Amino acid sequence: MIDGKKILAVIPARGGSKGIKNKNIVKLQGKHLIGYTIEVCKESLYIDEYIVSTDSEDIKEVSELYGAKVPFYRPEHLASDSAKSIDVVLHVLDKVERNSGKYDIVVLLQPTSPLRTVEELDNAIVEFVKRGGESLVSVCECEKSPILMREILHGKLTEIVNFRGNNLRRQELPIYYMFNGAIYINTVNMLKNKNCFVDEDTIPFIMDRENSVDIDEEKDLIIAEYYLNKREGNK
Repeated sequence: MIDGKKILAVIPARGGSKGIKNKNIVKLQGKHLIGYTIEVCKESLYIDEYIVSTDSEDIKEVSELYGAKVPFYRPEHLASDSAKSIDVVLHVLDKVERNSGKYDIVVLLQPTSPLRTVEELDNAIVEFVKRGGESLVSVCECEKSPILMREILHGKLTEIVNFRGNNLRRQELPIYYMFNGAIYINTVNMLKNKNCFVDEDTIPFIMDRENSVDIDEEKDLIIAEYYLNKREGNK
């Protein structure tokens, strides 16, 4: 809880995954992937309750090993490739509010962001409450500037971003940011009334690019392991 506001964290982890089999419980440095996110919730100063939403018995079992609650299974229609995260969160809210009472804030934490730290999570929550907005999303600096990118239309290179300058030196290009998928924070009112996580008033929370690795393919596990080893070496 922070400033009198109750906070629920939702960790979405369906069983089906294509890029990596059983991705959410694959091992990364001896720890299940979902374990990193559960431990961050456990260590947070502000999270009042954290729930894993899954359709998988294996994920439920692993999540409970790390201390997470999995009080119900996700229905089949919310476990497909086309299911929307907003619907998953609203399903959890509906179930939890019947038993635990009302919450003010929901934090969505995807288990595919294992390098997100508890300090980043708590700083994002503090920033969200301090700014008094309805939504916050974590971002990181783009590795490659979209100014340098082109699409091909009618056989010709066409700008994606309109750049009016005449100098494409990397050091002098404007900085752009992208969603990194690590942290989404919303008021319950926004989720229920606007049915979305992000709008034109969403607060950006900038994270280090090294902590923004999103596990989607096998190579991402190698990259994450590299940064975890680097982090341990710096301690």
